[in-house]
Order: sequence, then structure tokens, then C-alpha cells
Amino acid sequence: MDIEGLIKPGDDFVAKLNRAVAACDVLLAVIGPRWAERLAERAGDSTDFVVIEIAAALSQGKILIPVLVGGAAMPKELPGHIEKLAHIHAAHLRHESYNSDYQVLLKILKERLVSVEHARAERIEAERAAAEAERRRRAAEEAEKKERAEAQATTARSSKPRLPPTGMVLGLGLAILFGLSGVSSG
Repeated sequence: MDIEGLIKPGDDFVAKLNRAVAACDVLLAVIGPRWAERLAERAGDSTDFVVIEIAAALSQGKILIPVLVGGAAMPKELPGHIEKLAHIHAAHLRHESYNSDYQVLLKILKERLVSVEHARAERIEAERAAAEAERRRRAAEEAEKKERAEAQATTARSSKPRLPPTGMVLGLGLAILFGLSGVSSG
């Protein structure tokens, strides 16, 4: 990936490379005739940006397309963290058939990008549907809470003992009082 200028002094360039790979849909690994030899020369170099990018693409499940140029063959043996690259079918860009090879590569890229877009659209739709289902569930839960609260309020109102109006209680009290006083004086 060409992210020169995006990595500033003080940046963790491995993290930047990983984020850049995460942002892409397809990664092309351009492999020339001496690619594997140069890779072997840098073996164990934890700052080898080519290895970092390929390893990131493999670990993130990105579409990785090896593109063989200059008569290169697909390397048979690669370091452990990028060994899967050796098993991925490669595209070719040959000098003698460049135009047709280029058209084939473009067709492959378009097909892969369309499949990525379909998968992305399906994921977005699934996330939207899940969010809508969650919104409905919460709305139903809120409505149920409101119904329970109203039912409890109704039950509380109907279970309170009904007292007669105040004037009636006073009248009964006076009648009992007069009745009692009439009984004792009599």
C-alpha cells in the first residue's frame, strides 16, 4: 500500500498499516521475479511493511490477490504468518499479453468489489433490521411497563376502603352518640 505521507514521526506505523488494510476491500500483492528472494533477505525484520500488510490482509479476511509481474512464479514457501499467500490463486500481468491480462485483472477486481458491496449491503440491512427489532422490543417493553403501572394504579384505587362522605360519618356519629346518651339516661 502506498501510504507515504500518512505516517508521521511518532506514529506507530504498524498500527497505521493495519488500519489502512482494514479500510481496503481488496489488496493486491504485486510479486516480481526476485520478490521471494528479497523477502527472505528481510526475514525476521518486524518493520517489513510488505509482510505487515499481507499478514494484516490475511488475518482480517480481506480479499488478497497476488499479481505476478515480470515472469515471476508464485513463491512456494513463505514465512509462517503469510504462508497462506502461497495457496491463493494469482493473476498475471505479462509484457506479451499485458492488455488482455490487464482486462482480466480489472474484471476480477470488479467482480470482487461487487461481491464486497453486496456483502456490505446485506450486513448493513441486517444491522438495520436488528436495530429496528431492538427499537420495537424496547417500545413494547415500555408500553408493557406503562400498562402494568396503570393496572396497579387502578387496582390500588379499587382496593382502598370506601368511606362514606364526611357529612354522613358525622351524622352517624351523632346518632350513635344521641342513641347512647338516650339509653343511659333512660
